[in-house]
Amino acid sequence: MLEVQQLFRKHFGHPPTYTVQAPGRIELLGNHTDYNQGLVLALAVDRHVFMSVSSRTDGRVELVSSAFPAPEIFSVLEVKKNPDAPWADYVKGVLAELRKRNAHCSGFNAAIHGTIPPGAGLSSSAALEVATALAVRQLHPYTLTPTGTTVPPQRAGNGALPPLTKVEKLEIAKTCLAAESGFVGVNCGLLDQTSSLFGKAFHAVEIDCQSLAVEHVPMIGEIALVVCQSGVSHALVSGEYNELRLHCEALNAELAVLCDETMAQGGSVSVAVRPEKITISRAAPDPKDRNVVKGIVRDLGYFGESSLYRVRLQNGTVLQVSAQNLKRAARPTVEWDDEVYLSWEVSSTILLRA
Repeated sequence: MLEVQQLFRKHFGHPPTYTVQAPGRIELLGNHTDYNQGLVLALAVDRHVFMSVSSRTDGRVELVSSAFPAPEIFSVLEVKKNPDAPWADYVKGVLAELRKRNAHCSGFNAAIHGTIPPGAGLSSSAALEVATALAVRQLHPYTLTPTGTTVPPQRAGNGALPPLTKVEKLEIAKTCLAAESGFVGVNCGLLDQTSSLFGKAFHAVEIDCQSLAVEHVPMIGEIALVVCQSGVSHALVSGEYNELRLHCEALNAELAVLCDETMAQGGSVSVAVRPEKITISRAAPDPKDRNVVKGIVRDLGYFGESSLYRVRLQNGTVLQVSAQNLKRAARPTVEWDDEVYLSWEVSSTILLRA
């Protein structure tokens, strides 16, 4: 935190009024299931994006970052992309979305410093978005609701704002998500922003992305999670993320057609995931069973005692199934390139939520 305050003082010539921070996250289970309204398990990490700010009254915003040589200056009334400063899009997008929700600011100076390695898949972009929302809240207090804003919070005698409520955290997460999808152009889900806002020491964050229920799961025992540098850079804005989402949505639509057919035949379908109802098998199913997709095993991963099966379907979609999502006694012994079948009981569930 000291580094960002020193950066602010060096560039603007005076100390900042407020300094905020937002952590990155690692994903334990639930890759790409957030925008499919599934369950995810993540946790905040001890690396952050820090932002020091002070108000200005001319309606201008000046951003300086320790990671980029040139500052970015723009008007709060004319927020648009600058191809020479794409890193600032995450800040601009949040300001634009807050304005849509009647949370306004008169301009400010900000210094940004991060300890989250960029491109490492630890959601530095979401942390920057969350830090921006928190910084604006310090400068111009607001209270977000599902329909906009309400009475702003009052500062205590020491000048501190009250802690964010659960509802406020979810609304800030939605605002940051809208910034990333609508302004930056990455059509992601709520996993990253929600994990950053709800992160708690010695706890994982479980998110039901359909109901938006968030629970803290204690990390009991001497647990250490180690993140290793793979040497592969991660860039969501390069297009692969949006392409993968399209594949997932195509599968969702394919399964929805099966559900529609089942309902037309008098069956009943629930859109809630029932983990014990999925089966992976190398044996060909009964030809009469329509609730089956065929694919090739492309990846096997492990988390503790939990196996992950990634299966590439015939239409190119990659589907990830974790062991806890499998029907009991239905965990297969499979190898890379094995041909498998995934089936589910349509009478009570489908594989993905529609």
